[in-house]
Amino acid sequence: MQVKEALEEYLKQHQFGKTPGAYHDDWVKITLGLPILHWWMPNIQARKRAAKIHDLGHVLTGYRPQNLAGELEEAAFELGSGCHDYWFAWWINLLGLPLFALYPKKSFKAFLRGLKAAS
Repeated sequence: MQVKEALEEYLKQHQFGKTPGAYHDDWVKITLGLPILHWWMPNIQARKRAAKIHDLGHVLTGYRPQNLAGELEEAAFELGSGCHDYWFAWWINLLGLPLFALYPKKSFKAFLRGLKAAS
């Protein structure tokens, strides 16, 4: 399967649609998989740029989206592999750092996995 096809399948499987609002809308709902852990924010260009890379990360790592443990694993993986010049990714992933305490083993394992990856 090509990367583009895998991303399209991922978006379909998780009911994001073929062109999810996360890539285009002016506002986006950020969620960590629990009803109380969400907020709305302006979908600035830096977030739009990072969102597709984040989603591709879920495709490649297998960490579940819209699930607290899966989102924290993906964040830890991204921190481990480095977010390069994606300042929004650095910011949002570091914002979740205190929540890693909820899943310390999974988060640490994902971070170590990220250290071995070329992001």
